[in-house]
Amino acid sequence: MKTAAKAIKFAEPAGTELREWAGERVVSQGRRYLKAVDDLRVAADGTLRARVRGTQSYNTEVSFNSGAKWISQCDCPYYWGPCKHAVAVILTYLAALKNDRIPL
Repeated sequence: MKTAAKAIKFAEPAGTELREWAGERVVSQGRRYLKAVDDLRVAADGTLRARVRGTQSYNTEVSFNSGAKWISQCDCPYYWGPCKHAVAVILTYLAALKNDRIPL
């Protein structure tokens, strides 16, 4: 129960907050990768973990810290901030949450 409660915080920020976090261009690109998200899981600490298919398959993690900020890590070559793969993971998770299909 604690995991789901922590993970549910990802649903609180709306599209505006996602665009402020990653930028309009990255969010737009991330939307194109929704079908590329594989094996989405919520870890015990509430971190979202998935593989996202792009030029290669990238390990992507997104967490929500106590300061109400998203933190992402991805092994893709984009180093200028949150990447499209992280956005795709968040959007895929939110869709699963909306459909009552939270991946555990």
